[in-house]
Amino acid sequence: MRTPTRRPGLKENLTGSELFIYDAAGEELSVLNASALFIWSLCDGAHDITRMGEILSEIYPGVLPGDLREDIDACLRSLQQKGLIVDA
Repeated sequence: MRTPTRRPGLKENLTGSELFIYDAAGEELSVLNASALFIWSLCDGAHDITRMGEILSEIYPGVLPGDLREDIDACLRSLQQKGLIVDA
C-alpha cells in the first residue's frame, strides 16, 4: 500500500487558497489548487492512499468512493511526475 510523502528540500508558500512549491534543485515552481493542497497535506508519511480516501469521503459524503480514489490517484500521479512526493 502506497504511503506518499513530500520530498524534503521543497519550499512552500501558501497564498490564499493556492500553495506555491519551489524546488530549488530543479529550479521549478508548482502551484497547487485547494483540492490538490488538501491531498498534499496528507502526504506526510502517516496517511496511506486508503486512509486519504476515507478522510475525503468524510469531507465529501456525496461523492462516490471510486470517484474520490480516481481523483486522489490522478493528483498523486501528477505530484510524483513533478518529483514532489516519494513513497515512504
